[in-house]
Amino acid sequence: LLCCAENSDSLDNLEESPSHSRGSAAVQETSDGNDVFSNQQDERDFGDHAGFFQGEGSADYREVLLAMEAKEKDFMPCWEKVDAQGEGMLEHRSRVVTCMQDLCRKLRFGDSTFFAAVNLLDRFLSVHAVKDDLRVLFPLIGIACVSIAAKMAEVHIPSLRSLQALMGPNLPFNAQHIQRTEMGILSSLGWAVNCITPYTVLAYVVKQKCAERPDREGLALAVFQEAVQQLRTSVLGKEYLVRSATESARACVALAFEGALEANAQQRQANDDGAIKRNREGFETGAYPNKRARSPTTPLCSQWLF
Repeated sequence: LLCCAENSDSLDNLEESPSHSRGSAAVQETSDGNDVFSNQQDERDFGDHAGFFQGEGSADYREVLLAMEAKEKDFMPCWEKVDAQGEGMLEHRSRVVTCMQDLCRKLRFGDSTFFAAVNLLDRFLSVHAVKDDLRVLFPLIGIACVSIAAKMAEVHIPSLRSLQALMGPNLPFNAQHIQRTEMGILSSLGWAVNCITPYTVLAYVVKQKCAERPDREGLALAVFQEAVQQLRTSVLGKEYLVRSATESARACVALAFEGALEANAQQRQANDDGAIKRNREGFETGAYPNKRARSPTTPLCSQWLF
């Protein structure tokens, strides 16, 4: 399926099959530009990871993390080669990554698909210079990267004709252009598409960070959700290209962890304030059993004066 022809039976069946209605509905319902699927996939992803954070588990996740750290260098883009393509390259990359993110949301693809597509884009730019007069091809390169990543991670894959429709009528590209671009990207990257990205290692980094916390289950899920948001923001910047997958994940988890601790502290303070207020009101009104109601002239016990 990765490189089957656009007129093959497999793609035709996918487009017509009821099981593929999710992707086709995305084309129809988002033709007006409204992002109607922005949160649904996120909720599924977070639910899938909730089980991973439950219980003490074993140290196996540490071994997996070490193995991915050792392998991630094979999938790192070369920042120097991307930067050497001249002024404006980062801006073009940022614009196409934003479009790729929007496309993945409209098709209800998971975050793993989006970050894998960005990795393919960055690695392709590391080995293939895009000349100034050919940068109009960036949307085509971006959508081809999304298509390849989807074939590696998603269950329901849109046809190339569906992807062409999502590109809009103003771009002079057709399904065959997308297919040829896919082949060019795959050849340039030596077919190494099962890549390690910051999102790949994120859950493992979160579990390691929260392993010693007594409230690790709830805290880990909160940290993971916030770290994903941090990753989505950082993907547009230079630092995302410079850092390894683990470094990017750890940086986002550190920010998310600090924010989660602060939010927990604020929640505890709010709960304490609420309990104090309820206790004060109970003593003043005599609502507590076996407590004498306070008369208007009788002061509260000194420990209840705040």
